[in-house]
Amino acid sequence: METKSQNSLSKRIQVASGVNVEDFECIICTDLLWKPIACNNCDSLYCSECIKIWLVQSPENCPHCQNYAERRCSPLIIKQLAKLQFACINQSNGCPEIIGYEALEKHEIGCGYKLQQCSGCHSTVLEKELSKHEDNCESIRLNCSECNVTYSRCDTSSHTENTCLREQLRQLRQNSVAYKQQQDEIINKLTAQLEQQKVDIQRHEMKIEEHSQQLNQLPNKFMKKQEFAIPGTYAKLPCKGRACASCGKCRDWYFNGNLATRKWLQGLKNREWKDWTVYDQQRWQNERIWELFKARDAKTCFSPFLGRFVDTTHVGGDGATSTNFGTTGTNTSFSFHPPPPPTTTTSIPTSIFEARGPPIFSFNGAPPPPTFGPSILSTSVSYTTTTCFCDDNVVS
Repeated sequence: METKSQNSLSKRIQVASGVNVEDFECIICTDLLWKPIACNNCDSLYCSECIKIWLVQSPENCPHCQNYAERRCSPLIIKQLAKLQFACINQSNGCPEIIGYEALEKHEIGCGYKLQQCSGCHSTVLEKELSKHEDNCESIRLNCSECNVTYSRCDTSSHTENTCLREQLRQLRQNSVAYKQQQDEIINKLTAQLEQQKVDIQRHEMKIEEHSQQLNQLPNKFMKKQEFAIPGTYAKLPCKGRACASCGKCRDWYFNGNLATRKWLQGLKNREWKDWTVYDQQRWQNERIWELFKARDAKTCFSPFLGRFVDTTHVGGDGATSTNFGTTGTNTSFSFHPPPPPTTTTSIPTSIFEARGPPIFSFNGAPPPPTFGPSILSTSVSYTTTTCFCDDNVVS
C-alpha cells in the first residue's frame, strides 16, 4: 500500500457507519490512523509508520508526553476502524471496488488497475493489460536462441538466417580464442608446477644423498661389516686360518703399513718369488715388510708371519750368508737363505717356513723366496696359502 503522503485515507472513506473520523486521527500526520499504536504513558494514538520515523529523530520522546513507551492499541479502536470502507487507491485508473479497512491493503497490492511501465517502450500500462501489451510491443527486446543475439521485435525481419549464422561463427571464433587462451594459461600453470616439482625432486635427492652420506659415516659399531665367512662358504684353508667373508683368503693377519707399501704389495700378490724383480726382492728384505702384518685376536692360523726362513741344519756348505729374522714360536733358529752361487751345490731344504701375506707365491725348488703363507716344501711338493688383502683388512 502506498504511503499516506501519496494518498489520504480520510478522503477515500466511502462508508463511515457512524464512526467519528476525527477521533481516530494520528497526532503526527493528522490523517486517519493506519495500523495504530498507543503510548503507554499518555494513551496517545499514532500510525505505526509515523511513530517509527518520529523515534528515529527523537528517541524515547513521545510527541505528546515526552516519555514514550509503546503498547498495543485497544481492541475497541480497531473495531471502530473496521467499520470504515474505502475506495481503492486505483479508482482513478478504473477500479470500482469499495473495500473495508482490514482488507484494503491486500486488495491494493494485487489490484489489476495499478499502473506498470512497459520494459520495451516504457509507456504506462495497467497491470492487468501489461502482458498483452508486451506481447505486441515493437520495442520489446528478443533473444535469438540460436546465436544468443538480442534485438528489438521490430528488427526481427533483419535478423535473417545468414545474419544468425554469421553471428554464431563470430561467437565461435571468439570462444575459440578464449578457449585457447584458457588452455595456454592451464599449460603455463602446469609447466610451472612441473618445474617446481623438478626443483623439489632435486632438493629431495640432495637430502637423500646427504642422509646417505651421514649413514655411511655412522660408527662401525652401528654398521659393522661381517669380516669372516660363514663356515662352509669357502674351502678350508691349509693354514687353518679364518676365511675372509669377501675373498675367502686367510683374514687372521692384517696389514698395518702405509698405503704406498700396501699398493706395492697388491701389485705383487699374484706373482711367484721368481717373477719378482730384484728391486722388489731387495725391498721386501731391506724394509722387513713381513713385520707390517699383525695377527688378529683369536686367530686360528697356525703359521707365524715372519720372513722367508730356512732351517740352517739343512743348509750345505755353500758359503751362503745367514741372516736371522726371528723364530716360529719354538726354540729352533731360522735364517734367510739366498740363492747359492752357480758353482756351488746345495742340498734342497727339507722343511721351510714361509711368512704368510696377501700375495700368492709358490716355490718349486728354486731359491727360497720371502713369500706369504705357510708352506711345507720338499723336492716334489709346492704348497701355498694366501692372506686376505681386501681394502678393509687394515684394522685389527
